[in-house]
Amino acid sequence: LNAVSLVLYERRFLDDALADSLADVDDPRDRAFAHALAATALRRKGQIEAVLEHYIEQKLRARTGRAPVILLCGVAQLLFMETEPHAAISTSVALAATDEKAQRLKGLINAVLRNISRDRDAIMASLPPTDANLPKWLNTRLRADYGPETTAQIAEAHTLKADIDLSIKTGGPDEELQPLGVKLPTGTVRLNNPHPAVPDLPGFADGNWWVQDVAASLPVLLFEDVQGKTALDLCSAPGGKTMQLCAAGAIVTALDSSAFRLEKVTENLARTKLEANCVAVDALEFEPDQQFDVILLDAPCSATGTIRRHPDMPYVRGNDEVKLLLALQRKLLRKAATLLKPGGTLVYAVCSLLADEGPKQVSQFLSEHGDFKRHPIAPGEKQIPADLISKAGDLRTLPHHMIGDASGMDGFFAARMILGPEN
Repeated sequence: LNAVSLVLYERRFLDDALADSLADVDDPRDRAFAHALAATALRRKGQIEAVLEHYIEQKLRARTGRAPVILLCGVAQLLFMETEPHAAISTSVALAATDEKAQRLKGLINAVLRNISRDRDAIMASLPPTDANLPKWLNTRLRADYGPETTAQIAEAHTLKADIDLSIKTGGPDEELQPLGVKLPTGTVRLNNPHPAVPDLPGFADGNWWVQDVAASLPVLLFEDVQGKTALDLCSAPGGKTMQLCAAGAIVTALDSSAFRLEKVTENLARTKLEANCVAVDALEFEPDQQFDVILLDAPCSATGTIRRHPDMPYVRGNDEVKLLLALQRKLLRKAATLLKPGGTLVYAVCSLLADEGPKQVSQFLSEHGDFKRHPIAPGEKQIPADLISKAGDLRTLPHHMIGDASGMDGFFAARMILGPEN
């Protein structure tokens, strides 16, 4: 309840909100349940609110305190989780009793949840479409970019919990993982469900792999052979792409504006026995004494492509934040252009579904930088399926896309650009 409230009312990221809210909870089962409940409530928020409209005559207002979130979490358990109805209902009523403004609605909360529990089968048979779960700002943007049919497919994929994918270090053994997952065409291993906890998986302590969604692993594949080349990862945390570049033999400089986040990169490099020069600095203020052969700019973005694993994102972000991010992305692209050697390769990537942050951003950059040319991805290059490549030759993955026989991945955009040689 507290974590979901922090996301919806204070726009806190769910991981941070849960970390604060669960600080005194030691039982891993309780912590796991809290994570699952908070994620489900946010993931299904639109459908739950549509259901509640049939059971509550007037919309609950601010003076009712946490009652709307209590109902959100209660209904999430009744409809989409395997919580025993009596447990979900009694806990919800008990939570209302602890809130000064919500306690007068204990009777209403009890009655509404009991009625929904009674009508569950009928409700599930007539649920609103899953795009009801997309906040209005995001639904509007996705429909403008993709049309209603693809938006519906994206929304349906967002209701599913994301799988865990592993990137295998070059030359690292993955035979021990074979019984636990399936190898995808691009080399990623997708774990079967259920599976052991990540630290308990074979090869973790030896640093043979790291957790990285298959879509997030694709931008680095767009570089040609980077063995012995200087590479700059401009926004590197948490370090998956940095480790890919290192494992491929590049001499890597990894930047991040947050020293705290860069510590995670350093920890991951140490575990995987890879080396990079990690620099805590704002990329816009980075003034190296050299230019680089290849540059990866995985730019800060709306992260709308990661909603399967971060269902809080559309409630933390919004149109105002997107405008600020667009301006930052333009500045970072212009900065990257000054740091690349003539003849070098720049890959721009965002884990965003929005065209403004992807192809439109690249088009504007190319129109301003006549010395850069798009280097289109060829169908089948690096085993990337043709349906993940746009007409312009850019990478475009969507949450419902398939790779091999596996379905589902983060939404990612990446474009490869080459700086022309000096005259």
